[in-house]
Formats: sequence, structure tokens, C-alpha cells
Amino acid sequence: MSILDTLLQKLGSTAQNAVTTGINKVSSGISTGIDSLVSGAKRKASIRKKSVTFRTLPQNVEEMKAMPAYDPKNEFAVAAFTVAALLRYTNAPGDGREMLDELNGPENVAIIDLQRMDEKIVGNEYMLRSYFKGASTSNDYAPTLPYTVEIWEYPNAREIDNYVYLYIPSGGADNPRQVQLRRKPSTGEWFIWSFQGLLMDIRIPASADKWS
Repeated sequence: MSILDTLLQKLGSTAQNAVTTGINKVSSGISTGIDSLVSGAKRKASIRKKSVTFRTLPQNVEEMKAMPAYDPKNEFAVAAFTVAALLRYTNAPGDGREMLDELNGPENVAIIDLQRMDEKIVGNEYMLRSYFKGASTSNDYAPTLPYTVEIWEYPNAREIDNYVYLYIPSGGADNPRQVQLRRKPSTGEWFIWSFQGLLMDIRIPASADKWS
């Protein structure tokens, strides 16, 4: 007979039930924790990652359309060029808007989106540079050359027909930022549906942070 069995005999039935219940709860908690860790690891392992690389960044819509990486039928390319177009908008709103209108397909960029861009990113070029690999707060968001955007796709990204939710990591944020695309079935092309996630605040560059 084990020490635990001897102890339970002395405690009586009520105490025995309490101790047994406690042991079961601990076991259940451990099991739940392990299941959660395994589930999280599976989700992380199932993320699909694609990279799009630019030798140079497009300065206008004509340059964008002429680039080898530009492919409206490739949703990852469309997401990456959305970053490039927004970056161009920070310094040249006219050129950036034309690029975004092209990426938007049948509809031009909404006025409310333009207002949000003017408010958040004009004059804050570093916010868009943060989406290129190698950019971080410590190097003032100077990306590694050639310019590369990594795009993540989670397992549930295509639950709605002709829509996809993609995520782009930022060197200034703990979590990747969302961009939503919509597919035009008649042509197979993907277009921007929402890019507001890319306009969210990030950590400021080290050179602008008085506490760094």
C-alpha cells in the first residue's frame, strides 16, 4: 500500500473525495496545458510563408506594372506591391495613389482610406519601411537589400470564397499586420479589399526615441 493510500484511509471518505478531486483537477490542468501548447505549435507550423523581392522600388504605376514580380493573379505579389505603393504615397501621394488605384482593381481607393493615409503615414515613411525584411527600430527601419516583403497565410485565410486574409510582419510590431484581398473570378486577378491594418502604429525609430 502506498503512502497516499494510507493517508486517504485515515482521512475518511469526504476528505478522500476532496483529495481525489484535487488530483484530477491538477492532472486535467496539465493535460489542457499540454494540449494548448501542441495546438499552438501546430498552428505555427501550418503558416504558409511567401516572400516577394524588389531590386528597386516602383516610383509610379508604369514602373510597377513593368516589374517582373508584378502579377495581379498572384495574391502574395499584390500584397507586397500594396506595401510598395503605400511607401511611395508617404513621399509622393499622387504617384502612390495611382499605384493603389491600379491595385484596387474595379474601384478606386476610398476617400476615407486616403484620409487615413494622410493622417497616419504621410511624413512617416518608416512605418512602411518596417514591412521590409531587416528593418527594425535599432537601425531606423533601414531594410536589407534587395527589398523583401514576407507574407504569411494562416490556415483559415480562405474561408470565404474569393477573399483571402494575409499578414505581413513589421519590424516595429509584435504581431503581423493584416491585408485583405478580393479575387475577380472572371479574370482570376486579386485586388486590394482592405489595407487598413498596414496603417496601424508601430514603435518609433530609435533615433526618435528619447528613452532608447
